[in-house]
Amino acid sequence: MVKAVTHQQMDRMTVPELRQLLDVQIGLKAKMADEAMKLRAGVGQYTTNIHNLKAKISALAPNHKPVDVSDHSIVRYLERVKGVNIDDIRSEIDNDILRECVTRAPTGWHKINGVTYVTEHRTLVTVLIEEGEQAAPVNQGA
Repeated sequence: MVKAVTHQQMDRMTVPELRQLLDVQIGLKAKMADEAMKLRAGVGQYTTNIHNLKAKISALAPNHKPVDVSDHSIVRYLERVKGVNIDDIRSEIDNDILRECVTRAPTGWHKINGVTYVTEHRTLVTVLIEEGEQAAPVNQGA
């Protein structure tokens, strides 16, 4: 534990005593600096050990945890890899019947041809279909 030297203590000391105390403080500081360096080296060694252990574990037992896949990445995958035209799907969803429903109720659940369109403030947030039901084809002009 570091002990502070107060001004009150120094006021009572002679110059030779102050110099002796200064030498002691310099020595203690150097000793602590050496200990700190040893601790940093030890932390570095532990860091290396941890890295090596994780690498060995990964090599022996690869992590089979699935990658989290966002909805955005799925949409981009369908568009860019599978060639699905997202704008065509958007146009198919944004039909006259849905527009009329959203005009009457900007926030709500709108069931059209077996599909429930959930909107919040004129924004379609999800689409639901009941288990076992089949959606009827969308008629753009209806």
